[in-house]
Amino acid sequence: MKRSQLLLVGVVALALGLGGWLAKSWLRVDPPALPDRDGGTAAETARGPRGVAPAAVERSSEEPPEAERSEEISPAIPPPSESAGAPGSIVGRVLNPQGEPVSSAEVELMTGPAMGLQIRHLNHPTGLVVATDGEGRYRFASVEPSDDYIVVASHGDYGDCEAGPVVVPPGQEVRVADVRLRVGILIHGVVTSNGRPVHGATLTLSNAMEKIRRFQPAMFKDRLKELNLEPIEVKSVTDADGRYEFAAIPFDTFELTAEADGLARMIRTSQGNFLGGSAREHEINFDLGPASTITGRVVDEARNGIPGAKVTATLTNPSVRCEATAMTDAGGRFVLDHLAQGQFFLGADCDGFSSSHRAQVLAGSSDVEIEMRLQGAVSGVVVDEETGDPITGFELAVLQGHKGRGPAVARDNLSFRDSGGRFEIRNLDPGRYLIQATVVDYADSTSAEFEVARGQATTGVRVPVHRGGSIAGIVVDRDGNPVQRALVKVRDNGTRENPVFGILGGLALGARRDNQIRTAEDGSFRIDLIVPDTYQVFVKCNGFAPLPIDDVEIAKGQVLQLGRIELAKGGRLRGRSYDLEGRPLPGATIVATTKSGDTYTTRSQNDGAWELLALPAGEYTVTINSYPSNPPVNALQAIVYAKNSRRECRVMEGDDLSIDLRLRER
Repeated sequence: MKRSQLLLVGVVALALGLGGWLAKSWLRVDPPALPDRDGGTAAETARGPRGVAPAAVERSSEEPPEAERSEEISPAIPPPSESAGAPGSIVGRVLNPQGEPVSSAEVELMTGPAMGLQIRHLNHPTGLVVATDGEGRYRFASVEPSDDYIVVASHGDYGDCEAGPVVVPPGQEVRVADVRLRVGILIHGVVTSNGRPVHGATLTLSNAMEKIRRFQPAMFKDRLKELNLEPIEVKSVTDADGRYEFAAIPFDTFELTAEADGLARMIRTSQGNFLGGSAREHEINFDLGPASTITGRVVDEARNGIPGAKVTATLTNPSVRCEATAMTDAGGRFVLDHLAQGQFFLGADCDGFSSSHRAQVLAGSSDVEIEMRLQGAVSGVVVDEETGDPITGFELAVLQGHKGRGPAVARDNLSFRDSGGRFEIRNLDPGRYLIQATVVDYADSTSAEFEVARGQATTGVRVPVHRGGSIAGIVVDRDGNPVQRALVKVRDNGTRENPVFGILGGLALGARRDNQIRTAEDGSFRIDLIVPDTYQVFVKCNGFAPLPIDDVEIAKGQVLQLGRIELAKGGRLRGRSYDLEGRPLPGATIVATTKSGDTYTTRSQNDGAWELLALPAGEYTVTINSYPSNPPVNALQAIVYAKNSRRECRVMEGDDLSIDLRLRER
């Protein structure tokens, strides 16, 4: 992963609410000792790094010890088929929180990593959407064989829920565990002013995802559009007693805005809990004070007014937020209204000018001046590196250089079509930049670094495009037999299977998102048009443990032969999940995490049974990471219960291990 991206991992994790994954690092501290085969504890035998007790989980390669066996649990998915890639199907049921069938529920089939069970915005729609019948049943026909499907069910009277990961082998029908919809969130409260009810106040409830767009660094703009973060808004009006109510809200993370004539506009935000047990009822009250304003002018360096500038005012404290937005008129004047009392942070944005800010501006201030300075521009040409011929159609990304670390994307997805390969990009802040070109049948290619000065245009930038390098090889099993339809990806070196890398996937400045392919019948593959760099080659196939190969160096104009890539079958980890009273816990998210941070996720079935197939050999921490609860528990309790469900194990090639997980108060 590029260093500039690593610096933004924390920002993205916070913006997207990756509480569940981040909490797991805390959940793994000081794990409990497991009983060994002689009846003692792991602490009494041997203890490895992070408290792992290897002696307690070691076993022969033939079969697990008697103490680790439990009754046979039917696989959640059928074994892989040896047939060709014929379409399969998916069937299942949707139930309400009481376990009754739900008719007319919308069921959508999506693809994505298993961590998409926790962070739905990592999933991608397939376009397949069906409705349940009178018995709550649904069926997806003609489903392309794959191992990364997730079923998402929704209904207007309940909260959404999902099931997966679902593996569809060629030509087979897969039955998915029942999807039990959650109790919809109830939000209610009272709006007052100086302690008196406000009749007719407008409450706007949003899923808060639009705020990510306002906060995001520029490099994530188009990636977040792909993640299906469209905002949802519903409104309510207070009655004569100032009361309002929102019932059966399907999202956990929301923000609520209250406003009324002559009063300040206030916003409260509630964060959902990815570990499960989110509160299903929220009482949120507002006491709105009198509205105030801030007036002023946006000007350039010569003190001329700037028309069409967007001015924002933000006041934030731990419990409430106040925001306002205005556009400047022909003379650069603005009025920000519906403001609460306090000090605001002002920001101004306008095409052709660098963003500008003013801090600690008191509500009620007038004649506030915000100065903006002109940006620069760049122009040049995109040509074929070998022939010098102009490229007539291309997309450009502007990469901004930063001292001491790699370039970061400042602007992207800029499309051009010109017979001479010419381009011009405006609205660039002063600094050092590169231009990256994406062209059909070429590898992504980059210009030499250049500088942009304020108010000036840099000319003559040349972007020579080339066809990069290639990799080739053959994927086989441990017996040397070819593995067909294995997925081979080229991705950032050192990528791990966890939510942070899942979100950042495809944002690399080198590896393109289409740098992947399925192996042929003889197990062979070849990927072309790879930007020269050092990568990870990642190989996965249903029925085999995923295999990352780091430090693969791709050179321009060369085909790197990787030879035979051998896939192992891995091990199977299975068990049952139980609630605090020892009852089977359906719909729980089970996460197995390696010491290096890879995560493997599944969901428990109706009887609490779960399984993880084809796990790479290694040591794992296994937890109930999220779960439905009725009645719900608060976020802190959910974290504690999940922490106490943790088990440690070592998975070896060919293992079939059984580990039961139970929520515990201590």
